[in-house]
Amino acid sequence: MDLHQALEKRSAILEAAAHVFVAEGLSAPTAGIAKAAGVANGSLFIYFETKADLLIIGFLNNAGIMQMRPTKNAQGWDMCPCLRARSA
Repeated sequence: MDLHQALEKRSAILEAAAHVFVAEGLSAPTAGIAKAAGVANGSLFIYFETKADLLIIGFLNNAGIMQMRPTKNAQGWDMCPCLRARSA
């Protein structure tokens, strides 16, 4: 998968998460978010390490506070670079 496809999938997950969280609350299962985004549940965790990361990045992106951009590392594309910097 190239970067463009990965960013499209990541955007679809963020958009689906926003709709699911509004409809079902923060306790909504990730399987429902994945289904709404049209991806496998495991794919969610390729783009977002945890459900909390998904929620934080979604909030920051939607609030216009920060547009998260992936970075390339030895393992491939890191879709949440600032969150890893936060936990390091």
